[in-house]
Amino acid sequence: MKIKVIGISVLALLAFGLTGCGHHQTKSADKASSRQSVVKKRAATRAGGSSSKTETPKPSALTTLLNGLTQKNAEDRSTQSNGELTYSQFYYQKGNWHWQVTSQNRGTIASGTVDSIQSSQDGDYKLAMKSPKGEAYTLELTYTNKSADYTVKTSYQHIKGVYIIGDTTGVWKTGAPSELVGTWSTGFAPSTRTDDKKIAYDRTRFFISDQSIDGQIDSFTKNYTVYQTGNGWGANNAVYYQSLGQGTYLLKTYSDKYLGSVYKVILSGNKLTVPEDGMEMKDMTKVANKPGMAFGFGNNPAKQLTEKQLDDWITRHLSDFGGTTHTYKQSGISTPEKDSKGRVVVTVRDMGRDDIAPTIGKFRVSSTGVLEWEDTSDGADIWSPVSDDPTN
Repeated sequence: MKIKVIGISVLALLAFGLTGCGHHQTKSADKASSRQSVVKKRAATRAGGSSSKTETPKPSALTTLLNGLTQKNAEDRSTQSNGELTYSQFYYQKGNWHWQVTSQNRGTIASGTVDSIQSSQDGDYKLAMKSPKGEAYTLELTYTNKSADYTVKTSYQHIKGVYIIGDTTGVWKTGAPSELVGTWSTGFAPSTRTDDKKIAYDRTRFFISDQSIDGQIDSFTKNYTVYQTGNGWGANNAVYYQSLGQGTYLLKTYSDKYLGSVYKVILSGNKLTVPEDGMEMKDMTKVANKPGMAFGFGNNPAKQLTEKQLDDWITRHLSDFGGTTHTYKQSGISTPEKDSKGRVVVTVRDMGRDDIAPTIGKFRVSSTGVLEWEDTSDGADIWSPVSDDPTN
């Protein structure tokens, strides 16, 4: 019995000792983990990162301006120095707005607290800044809430760069996604223009190809007759894209080595929207697989009209084609003929006069189904669009 008692006591002591050691090791590990956590938080603070706690910015002019720039956005290649990719970010922390520029190699390059907006004009802002050492400096910010990119410039640390909103990697692919290539169009939208009472509707066309991205806004009368044709949005000779997932893409173009335009587009079903664009490019439909069709449709029904349907279509636009008003007593439309390229051509005369039957206009239907009229004012063979929708 004595031997058994002693054995139990020794085992108990051994068990107690082992349990005690294990408990001390857990405390030591907890302290080490806690120290590592503190070190990581301090390192993040030194790097200029925002705190893990999300703060809601106080309503202010600064908040309205900077709320859309809180993502860590990559610098465009057109302004990179020696190929170094930097990132710009505005963030709200401890009741103030802050800004920083970082890179993978150098960490935080420049930073500061945003004190106020010194001045603003047409998307150009001057922000009063204070460096971590208390030095006052000015940050020039070019940005509007309709922009897909912004520019920052300051003599502090000699920073000047263009940053693309939503680009977090700086990695782009050449060309454009196949599902985006083509001509996209809005419907006829009531015009907001007040400079010309004859303008009733506007229509936006958006052209995407592997080589260029462009667009055009055209104006129409109350009869849906083309009144004014718009100009292109700018020359470009290189296109790149980045997929953000869920049908969202970034598109950018260059003119030589300079950044041209940047668009964020969202493809949902068969509708394309440019949410940040000020031209209300919403729910556009692809009207042709071929880019650059300002007028017409890929499968325009105008190419299969009967003679009666063609007459009705022309008659609806006789009073206001060519951007001017036309008066006549009784129109007479000649029998349709075809020119050397197979386009249907008709001549319309005023048959309501006794002496002569002057020509009101000469019209044709193009290969893409656009009703055009011949402008002979300069004696040249010039044809201009009248309508591309035979239902209006």
